Amino acid sequence: MQEGGGMTRDKLLGAVDPRWHQEFLSFIETGDASEEFLTYMDRNPSCQQAVEAAFSQQAAAFERLARDLRSAVPEAVLVEAQASALSQHMAQALEQTLELPPAERSRVLERTVSALAREVPQRRRQELKEIVSNLAAAV
Repeated sequence: MQEGGGMTRDKLLGAVDPRWHQEFLSFIETGDASEEFLTYMDRNPSCQQAVEAAFSQQAAAFERLARDLRSAVPEAVLVEAQASALSQHMAQALEQTLELPPAERSRVLERTVSALAREVPQRRRQELKEIVSNLAAAV
C-alpha cells in the first residue's frame, strides 16, 4: 500500500486502534464492515483519515492501471472495439424495429429523428445524413 508516495500499511494501521486492525483491513479491501466498526470509524477522526488515505491510494492505483492499459492498447484497437459495439447495438435496434407493426415503426422513426435533431449538432448533420445514406445503399 505504499505505491505513489502514499502511506504504508503500517502507518495506516497506526491510525487505528489495534483491536480494529482486522476489520479496518477487511473494510478497505472489501468495503464490508460490522456495525461496531462503522460506529468506531464514525467517531474516530484518525481512523476516518486512514480510510480516506487507503481509498485515495486505491483510486490512484486504479488510475495508474487505466492509464497503463490505455497506453498499452493501441488507439486503433480501442476505436475498432467501440465501432464493433456500436454496430452491434445499431443492428439490434434495427432488428427490433422490424418486429414492430408498420404504424409503430413510423412512430419509432419519428421519435428517432426527433432525438437526433436534439442530440446531433447542426454542424454534424450532413455527416449523419451520409451515414444513413450509406446504410440505405448497402442494405
